[in-house]
Amino acid sequence: MARVFGITGGIATGKSYVSNILKKQGYTVYDADQIAHTVGNQPEVLAKITEEFGDDANNNGQLNRSYIGKIVFNDSEKLERLNNIIQPPILKKVLQIIREIQSDKTKELCFMEVPLLFEEGYEKYFDGTIVVSADRKTQLHRLIQRDQITEDFAKSKIAKQMSLSEKRQKADFVIDNSEGRNVNRQVVDLLEELKTNL
Repeated sequence: MARVFGITGGIATGKSYVSNILKKQGYTVYDADQIAHTVGNQPEVLAKITEEFGDDANNNGQLNRSYIGKIVFNDSEKLERLNNIIQPPILKKVLQIIREIQSDKTKELCFMEVPLLFEEGYEKYFDGTIVVSADRKTQLHRLIQRDQITEDFAKSKIAKQMSLSEKRQKADFVIDNSEGRNVNRQVVDLLEELKTNL
């Protein structure tokens, strides 16, 4: 039976970078964000979000993510209302994919990138968790460069997330993607460890 490991981390720590290394090594990596996008555009889910947040949430049959993002960014109550609509069908799809992977006799290891893995309590559905971490200076610099935002805005985005130190404590494995660290080597070593324990 294939084992499935969840990959998470903080904003701009390099989750996708690690996922791409795994893909280049020949492993399948699923993306929970893509699953969320698909779920958000399902007619029944989109109808509930539009009813809750107004007609501007529906952009010609697609969820208007920038509109919703602005609404929920500084409003925890509205964010919770959005999550109450969208998280149950996302979880249902994630669990369906995990079951399909586990029943696939041709695979031994698979991965899924889940940004809010610990926040949403997804860790219990995986065979193990991997946190991609980075020091604060590296994380801040990458976020500013990537999103072309001010340092203050970048700091506020980081502050809204579960701290990296807490995620590292919860994780089964940690990959340090700070400036100057050899991430490729860490991923190869991790794969060796995971395969040894199959």
